[in-house]
Amino acid sequence: MTVYGRQIVNNDGTPFVAGDQFGVQRSVPGIPTGRSLTKAWLTIKVKPSDADPGVLQKVITTAASGAGQITQDGSPGQGAGTGTILFVFTATDTGTTIGADTRLLYDIQVKFDDGEIVTLEEGTIELRAGLTAAAS
Repeated sequence: MTVYGRQIVNNDGTPFVAGDQFGVQRSVPGIPTGRSLTKAWLTIKVKPSDADPGVLQKVITTAASGAGQITQDGSPGQGAGTGTILFVFTATDTGTTIGADTRLLYDIQVKFDDGEIVTLEEGTIELRAGLTAAAS
């Protein structure tokens, strides 16, 4: 189920700009009948051996939060076998915590209602510096 070598980028394939706010949405296909998503993590680290939470960790559930939300849990009334997860990155996350021009590792894991945890994808994120530094 794990997809390797992904990058967190804009729809056109270019890196996001450090200091911008953006969302990372993913589909979770193949959820068996009778099961649903209950939790998901997006973790960013310098190297795999770094302790959690690494540089940044977003944890989401089916309840909306500043970190994002499981918008469809894959149950019959919510995606019927395909879940949808959304992680939200703030300007502070991207401009201060992550920063520009540093390639970092990330993974996304999901947890099902029976407690099983699965890695959905692994890859890299590298934000580029913007041209305008205005903050207000």
